[in-house]
Amino acid sequence: MAKRIREYDWPTTQIGPAASWPLSLRTAIDIMLTLQSPASLLWGPDRIHLYNDAYVPIAAERHPLALGRPIDEEAERAFAISPGPRLNQLFAGETVALADCAMAMLGANGVEERVFAGSLIPIRDERGAVGGAFHLLVETTARVCPDAKLRESEERFRSFAENSADVLWIADAAGRGLEYLSPAFEGMYGTKREPIMADLARWAELIHPDDREAAQGFFPRAAAGETAIAHYRVIRPEDGRVVHLRDTGFPVRDEATGRIERVGGIVQDVSDLARAGGALEAEKERFRTLAEGIPQLAWRAADGGHWTWASPRWLAYTGQSEAESQGLGWLDAVHPDDRDSTLCAWHDAEARAGLSVEYRVRRAADGTWRWFQTRALLMHKAASEVSTGREWLGASDDIDDLKRLHGRQHVLVEELQHRTRNLLAVVRSIAQQTMARTGHGEAFRLQFNDRLAALSRVQGLLSRASGEPITIGALVRMELDALGAKDAEGRIVLSGPDVSLRNTMVQTLALALHELATNARKYGALATNRGSLRVSWTVRDNTHRDERRLWLEWMEEGLDCTHITQNSTRNGYGRELIERALPYALGATTGFELGENAVRCTIDLPLSKPR
Repeated sequence: MAKRIREYDWPTTQIGPAASWPLSLRTAIDIMLTLQSPASLLWGPDRIHLYNDAYVPIAAERHPLALGRPIDEEAERAFAISPGPRLNQLFAGETVALADCAMAMLGANGVEERVFAGSLIPIRDERGAVGGAFHLLVETTARVCPDAKLRESEERFRSFAENSADVLWIADAAGRGLEYLSPAFEGMYGTKREPIMADLARWAELIHPDDREAAQGFFPRAAAGETAIAHYRVIRPEDGRVVHLRDTGFPVRDEATGRIERVGGIVQDVSDLARAGGALEAEKERFRTLAEGIPQLAWRAADGGHWTWASPRWLAYTGQSEAESQGLGWLDAVHPDDRDSTLCAWHDAEARAGLSVEYRVRRAADGTWRWFQTRALLMHKAASEVSTGREWLGASDDIDDLKRLHGRQHVLVEELQHRTRNLLAVVRSIAQQTMARTGHGEAFRLQFNDRLAALSRVQGLLSRASGEPITIGALVRMELDALGAKDAEGRIVLSGPDVSLRNTMVQTLALALHELATNARKYGALATNRGSLRVSWTVRDNTHRDERRLWLEWMEEGLDCTHITQNSTRNGYGRELIERALPYALGATTGFELGENAVRCTIDLPLSKPR
């Protein structure tokens, strides 16, 4: 019958699927199935009928059709009573005693007539209402018939009780002592049963102190007429081991008076269930700790993105309550422009058994929208777990800073590509201009390498990891130092404030300064011991055009003007770079004067990008 009950199509009945049964019904079925005497169970408004193996001969030809059917269809045969008043009395909370009744049942020799008496005992559910009833039958054939049958029935009961792995007990309703205690007590409680039968108080001493009050309280409830269940721990004197027990007590009424004179009970060892439950609670606690400790915003959901749980971090971040985040309420914290795409991602995820989507979430603290990457996977359920639909476990990770960095990286890559193209164009121009003036040969190699070195120094400044701005003073010193100007420090004067340059103007300006410094070293102020070099700069405001401009003067004095005039380099690439390239590329105004004993160059250019 246990197998039939497990496999029965309960969702088609009023009591619904087994996964939703209350603990009171499950416990009642467990008790019924362990009994070797005929017993059945009624449950729910339709009074659905369940029974044990010993009841099968009584059901006779109605077995197995009687299982799961309303008892009203079986009442007269099963209970020898009309289905109306007494069953209504039972479900109103009263115990109904059944007198001796002859029943035709299947026996070893075919159909036999037996005599049974019984009780219908109400069972209260978790709300305290009568959810069902026990139907306990005791064969009275031996009492009504010859004494031999009575002894046979008693022997069968004793055989069952003495060999049961569960503890069976009977006590008087006043709680004065035990009338019977099965041998299984000693193996389960770890002590002899005789002292317990002699003094019931010693039973309470075996119970864990934290559970003692609750365990002692269930007996009066059974004596008052209800089926009472107590869960408690026992510390075994034999070895100190703690066992978890479930003790079920039920009233036994006198057939003649209907008064409750005894209380019977069954004790079962549920230590394995308790350990499994403890492990489950520990696993839940670990999950809670993980979900609350990780920086991601964790959650659980059903199909379609209907959330069933949100972590405290989600609630704190979005300002939502637990109830507000349930179902699709969490979407209220998602940016309106991202909601449709998010729901589409959920639709696609159900086919792929995985979710990956990015959307913006509003931070309650300051109202900021930040990007989050959300991933979720289907949770696998244990084979024993009742299916209630698919469940997803997911987490949302803040990627707003990463997205901003990717944006900056994209801009930097574009800037690098732009600079590379410009640099290649400059190198090509330098090569063309140098070759046009020197032709092929050693002169080209020397000048070209010299100018590439100047270009390389500029790129070194532009690619500094510190990201500090490049100043005009640093640019001038770099070019003079590269040409060994430290040897003429007493004849070189540099003056001017720290003026930062735009990166886009550094390359062209540096090449112009390189040409001035190179000519000064070869033919000008730094070529002899009599010459001097003064480089000064300042910042001037152009109020008419609302801009700031850099004004630089390069002044060489004490020169051999005849030598300079005869040398055509002063009128070569460097001068062309100053007088043509700077105005074109940087919007500069330049001047170059070659006197009898001096060279003066001025550069006036905007510090901001030309409009």
